[in-house]
Amino acid sequence: MSANAAIIAPADISMMIREIELAYNRYLTEFRIPDDHKIIVNFSAGKDSTTTATIANHLFGDRVQNVMADTDNEHELTVDFA
Repeated sequence: MSANAAIIAPADISMMIREIELAYNRYLTEFRIPDDHKIIVNFSAGKDSTTTATIANHLFGDRVQNVMADTDNEHELTVDFA
C-alpha cells in the first residue's frame, strides 16, 4: 500500500444499520414471516457473510441461525471459525 493510500470508512454507521434493520423488517412483514421463525444467514466465514451475520445477530439475536455448507474444500481454520 502506498504512503498516500487510505481506507475510507464511515465514522458513524448507525444510519446504515438503521437502513438495514428497516429493510429486514420490511421483508419479514411483506412475506409474513412469523416472529418465532429463524432468520437464516448463509455463512462462508468470509468478510461479507461475517458482516451480514454480525448485523443480523445484533438486530435479531437468538432468532438468527448461521448456516455453512462444508464441501471438504474449505481450509480447516475456516471451518473452525465458522
